Amino acid sequence: MPRPWKRDHPSSIWNDTPVSYNRGNGEDWTPLNYGREQQGDLTLRQALAYSNNVIAVKVLEAVGVPAFVDFCREDGAIVAQPNDLSLALGTDEVTLNDLVVAYSPLATGGSRPEPRTIIRIYDRARKPGRKPLRQSPRPFPRPPPLSPPRY
Repeated sequence: MPRPWKRDHPSSIWNDTPVSYNRGNGEDWTPLNYGREQQGDLTLRQALAYSNNVIAVKVLEAVGVPAFVDFCREDGAIVAQPNDLSLALGTDEVTLNDLVVAYSPLATGGSRPEPRTIIRIYDRARKPGRKPLRQSPRPFPRPPPLSPPRY
C-alpha cells in the first residue's frame, strides 16, 4: 500500500495556525492546542514533542483518515468506524499494547519489535519473583499543618 505521508520527515515544517473544519451538519470544528497557545512554524519532531493538536489534525488531513485507519489495521490496531479528523486527538479507544506498538518505532529508529508480555521475573539466582515490598504505614509524608494567615 502506498504511504501518502512518505514525503514528510521529522524536520518537515508545519504551521499550527488553527483551521476550521465543516462537520457536515452546519457546524464547524476548530481543533486547538492545550491552553489555546500558538507556536507558529514547528518541525514534525517538535510538534510531536509538544503534543501539538493543530498540527496532528493537519497531518491526519494530509494523510487521509481512510489511509490512516488502514495503516493502523495493518499493524493490528483495532480502529472503530466511522472516524473523522478528531482521531488525531485520540477520540478512539486504543489498548496499551496498541500504544506501545505505535510508539516503538520512534524509540528504535524505525523498526517495529514484536510485542511481548512479561509473565514472570527471575532474580540473579534464577528464582522466580521476589518477596513483596513491606508496605510503609504512610506512603507519603504527612503535609505540614496549615498556619493561619497573618495580617
